[in-house]
Amino acid sequence: MIKILENKEKCAELWIGQVQSGKTSAILEYIRNNYSKYKIIIYLSATNNLLLDQSNRRIESFIESFENNLKLVKYDESFSTNLTYYLLQNKTYLFSILKQTTNLQKIIHGITEVVTQPIDILIIDDESDYASTNIATASESEIFKLIKRINQKNEFINTKFISVTATPFANILTENVVEYEKLVILQPKPGYFGSEDFIKNDKYIFEGINNKNENNNCEEIFKSLIVWIFSTAIMLSENNVNKSEFLINIDSLKQKHNQICKIVIQELENLYKNIDNSSFFKDYYNIYKSLTKNNDEINIDKLKQIIKKNLFNTSIRIINGENNETYRSGNDNFVIIIGGNIISRGFTFENLITELILNSPLEQPSMDTMLQRARWFGYREKIFKYMNVVMTKDIYNAYIEYNEILKSINYCGDISELENILHRYELSLKNIKLSNKK
Repeated sequence: MIKILENKEKCAELWIGQVQSGKTSAILEYIRNNYSKYKIIIYLSATNNLLLDQSNRRIESFIESFENNLKLVKYDESFSTNLTYYLLQNKTYLFSILKQTTNLQKIIHGITEVVTQPIDILIIDDESDYASTNIATASESEIFKLIKRINQKNEFINTKFISVTATPFANILTENVVEYEKLVILQPKPGYFGSEDFIKNDKYIFEGINNKNENNNCEEIFKSLIVWIFSTAIMLSENNVNKSEFLINIDSLKQKHNQICKIVIQELENLYKNIDNSSFFKDYYNIYKSLTKNNDEINIDKLKQIIKKNLFNTSIRIINGENNETYRSGNDNFVIIIGGNIISRGFTFENLITELILNSPLEQPSMDTMLQRARWFGYREKIFKYMNVVMTKDIYNAYIEYNEILKSINYCGDISELENILHRYELSLKNIKLSNKK
């Protein structure tokens, strides 16, 4: 459902939707209803190749119903060369591209050198709070400058610009490529579980969790692994869902990810060797109960058999831009994913049951950064009962604070009201930092 405010046709819109609430679906629905108005649609659909692959698979599935009137072009070197051909065809071309300096430069070259007659272009900037805003202090940052140039109108090109984000703080609090004229609030569909749901259902585990990085956070990895194994086993015993994922987002440093992987393997091997030891297995189960506060009556022997049958076939993947591992939901039933920044934004882990999130700024956690890392939000109706997120008390407190601001944004009336809310938030953060220095 889309709630449109200020019902006038405008050329620069800001769309806000909650994390993993269906923003891509809303974008595709808008394209479905409006593509015939435009000759070219430039969709800045991803900030990394992992996300680009996911976005393009969604677009390919969506575009099948258009009977060749809307054509997807996966961006490549031939944009400038083929643009003349595209403009002569009686159809709309949708370019799905990575938000990257070289790609944007080629688009600018193409539309400035080739376009010699009036055309309408739709530009959709997904994850628009990332890279698109001006982060430079002395001059304009490069991607900001390039997107700004693409959006500039001339005698031939008329653009409509749509910024889409779950976290509009940078869009409003820093210099942006456009001045927004219209606010669109994207409301989640039924079955969405967001910030409020995870808080009120006690899905956050933070007691006894720290991020002092002692022994590479072995204890935190161990505890969250136990939560995932038993939560998955209970789900398999009660539910027809037979896929489960465990996401470990501890550190952005790539060299740490291999160390984390070794720790996970050691803990899995230890469980494998000792699972038939009743005392050992009961100790693990009690750790699970203590962490999750799950007091349901559960057949421990049945859980043991489920774990032996299923969870010793677990795949481990490191996703950080250096490894060749890719993520495709559906390839394996039980997966542990280790990563940092790449897995922190935009990408959907459809079968996520447990996440360990210790990756946060050392000072007051940035709201937009931490909300983007909430990969557990989403349409989780079948699995929500079994989900848990392991984090420090500081991160938990940050999510509590952010939840109140999210509620204010969701009921925002227009751009000026949104600006007032976010400026108040910015001021409160400054006060917190000042009080911490005293």
